[in-house]
Formats: sequence, C-alpha cells, structure tokens
Amino acid sequence: MTKEQLKKYRGWKQNIGILEKEISNMLGETVHDFGHDYSKGFKKVVHLDGFNQELYERRLKKLSELEARIRKVESWIESIEDDRLRFVIRSRYTEDRTWRWIARKLGNVSEEYVRIVIHDRSFEKK
Repeated sequence: MTKEQLKKYRGWKQNIGILEKEISNMLGETVHDFGHDYSKGFKKVVHLDGFNQELYERRLKKLSELEARIRKVESWIESIEDDRLRFVIRSRYTEDRTWRWIARKLGNVSEEYVRIVIHDRSFEKK
C-alpha cells in the first residue's frame, strides 16, 4: 500500500456517498425524450419515456469498484502488526484526524515525531 493510495481513500469514501445518492435518485427518475418518425412519408413527433439503464449500470459498476478498493485498504490497515503504526494510519486516513490529535493520543509526543518517525519511515521501509 502506498501513501498515495491512502490519500485517495478519503476521496473514494466521499464518492461512494455521492454515487449512492445518485443511484437512489435514479430509481424514481424517468427519462423523457422525443424523436421524429418519417416512415409514413411525413414528419411525426414520437415521444419516448424510459429509464436510463446504461447510466444506472455504469454507476453501479463504479460503486462496486470503489467498495472493493475501500475493502482492500481497510483490510491492509487491519493487517498491520505494529499497534502504534496501525493506530496512526487508521486515525489519519479512516477517521481523518490531525497529526496533533494523534500525537496527543500517543502520549503527548510531537506531531513531527508521529508524522516523520512513525508514519513516513514505515513507508520508506517498503
């Protein structure tokens, strides 16, 4: 897992909420359109009503992809053996906590210690 993927994790969580809202709005939505029919030799307006199934399926697919990515990140976080590192990563990325808050919870160590020594060095090892 990279820092970039962890940073994207927050955005993925927000996108899931947006997609779920869009999908629920689509369920009660009917698409209205019109076309022209010239089969009888003259122009006739034809009204079309329906559900945009293609867009609905694309959004469902995107939602399932995001959920899979999120499960992968959360599984990785829970598999971290070092308790302090797991606490720092979970607090920072899943709970969106500040470095200051994390430092206080770890026993009033400095923010730089948490960010540089615990967080950044763990990614340098890999």
